[in-house]
Amino acid sequence: MRVASSARTIGLILVVAVSAFAVVPARAAEPASVGGAADAAQAPAPEAKLATGLYLVSPEDGAGRIQVLLGEQKYFIDPKPVVEKKGIESTKVEHEAPIPAAPGKPAAPPAVGIRLNLTAAGKAALADATTKNVGMRVAIVADGEVVAMPVIREPVTDGMLVISGSFTEERAKQLAAALAAKK
Repeated sequence: MRVASSARTIGLILVVAVSAFAVVPARAAEPASVGGAADAAQAPAPEAKLATGLYLVSPEDGAGRIQVLLGEQKYFIDPKPVVEKKGIESTKVEHEAPIPAAPGKPAAPPAVGIRLNLTAAGKAALADATTKNVGMRVAIVADGEVVAMPVIREPVTDGMLVISGSFTEERAKQLAAALAAKK
């Protein structure tokens, strides 16, 4: 997965299934595994649910940050979003051009992505946060689910992001609807 601003790539995501993220309270016991039946008994506490938006991620715990587990790696999401759902003006499902296949290999299907266009306030907030936090991660959350956690490679100042990865068309439409602000 990656997040891009216009034609520039600003970050890469660890290549994992989206369901590999588990959100737990920062000081709670860690789940034994992610994605298995055992997780049902270890669901995050209600206070750990994140609202739809974009959040800064830290490698260190503190100040009420919410712990996110990706396999054995721990990340800590700031509880206050940089951009709230109301800061996302519109979303759109997009298809990227397929990558040409190597000789004798079948072509990969085109990647499905979600374009986010931010409001003026969302654009300003994201520009400020990404300018001050190059090298850190930003979590993109839809209805309490961490969808992506790219590294900020450069400031995002134009207010447009594209989240792409191994989404199906249906999943991309669901995420686009979840990320879209209700007017």
